[in-house]
Amino acid sequence: MRVRLESRHEDTLVLQFSVIDTGIGIAPEKQQLVFDPFRQADGSPTRRYRGTGLGLTISARLVKLMGGEIGLESQPGRGSRFFFTVQLEAAPETISPPKPAQLARLSASLVHQPVRPLRILLAEDNIVNQKLALEFLKREGHMIKVVADGQEAVAATRDETFDLVLMDVQMPTVDGLQATEKIRASERGTGRHTPIIAMTASAMNGDEERCLEAGMDDYVSKPVDFAALRETLAKFGAVETATSGAVHSRV
Repeated sequence: MRVRLESRHEDTLVLQFSVIDTGIGIAPEKQQLVFDPFRQADGSPTRRYRGTGLGLTISARLVKLMGGEIGLESQPGRGSRFFFTVQLEAAPETISPPKPAQLARLSASLVHQPVRPLRILLAEDNIVNQKLALEFLKREGHMIKVVADGQEAVAATRDETFDLVLMDVQMPTVDGLQATEKIRASERGTGRHTPIIAMTASAMNGDEERCLEAGMDDYVSKPVDFAALRETLAKFGAVETATSGAVHSRV
């Protein structure tokens, strides 16, 4: 995806947004048809890519309502570039330059807090979300075990020890809140407390309270902001060097 300034007149900007793919492309004679309702470039009953044909029609109408234009460039077998323009007002330039003390605080906040490698249980039923989280967490140096529902998460925490659990709230069989309650019940009287971070797609008022009431320690919203997730993991996996030189975990 690309965005560029197409023109500027006083306080008005015209931006062009482009979405580029490397897909099957569209034949020249069919390129304008894709913006018509219920029309697709491939109308055969055996077409590989199915859908209602409404997506581009809706997009075209939205762009028109915003006073812009939509179009495409495409080569069969090589991909397409869909683009649209939109007219916006420029934000007033009223932001004052930051003071040295503010810059110092900002620099300090951007320094990554050292995080020890964690053994993490990822409870997530969506395959795509699993892969995205796995790629990020492994790149951060953590060791991951994946389960697909809350019942498996409860069993895993009973059989193994984890530094932290990333728990999707909405899962089949046993959801994240129920799984957390079961885990907390099993820990009662043992002195153990495994940090559990909720991953919820409905981060609305009251959701944080429900997660905390179930026994969770923190939560991140979905789609997951990985910078926010890194910051959250640092709360539970930060390391500090003692005066003796020993490294220990701080939870």
